[in-house]
Amino acid sequence: MTLEETINHFLSRAKQIEEQARQQSELGDLTQHQLSCLRKIDKLKHPLPSVLAEELSITKPTTTALVEKLAKKNVIKKVPSKKDKRAFHLHLTGAGKKLIRLHESVQAEVISQLTKNLNESEKDILGYLLAKTLSEE
Repeated sequence: MTLEETINHFLSRAKQIEEQARQQSELGDLTQHQLSCLRKIDKLKHPLPSVLAEELSITKPTTTALVEKLAKKNVIKKVPSKKDKRAFHLHLTGAGKKLIRLHESVQAEVISQLTKNLNESEKDILGYLLAKTLSEE
């Protein structure tokens, strides 16, 4: 198998494992884009929608639609800004925080399944090589 075929197979298998795990959990009705948005809100700690749009590299109208969908699912809430009453901050609800933890466990399961045939040394080498491919130097 060529390197390209191996990488494509690896990515396909990762997607398949994640999709199976998502369908068996409460994550099934959230898109990958919505999950990414939740994770970014969690990381940014109560961002303004404009900051979220910039971080996700999406337009403000797309962000508005995404925020509205997530608010309807009761996984985020819009909290008025104390400094500017026209603005609001995005907060995860308890359900949103639970979904973040659940998604993290799904990702851990994907990694576990993909690396189950590797010993610790091989896992270290794989981690090193993947990090090297992602470096921007």
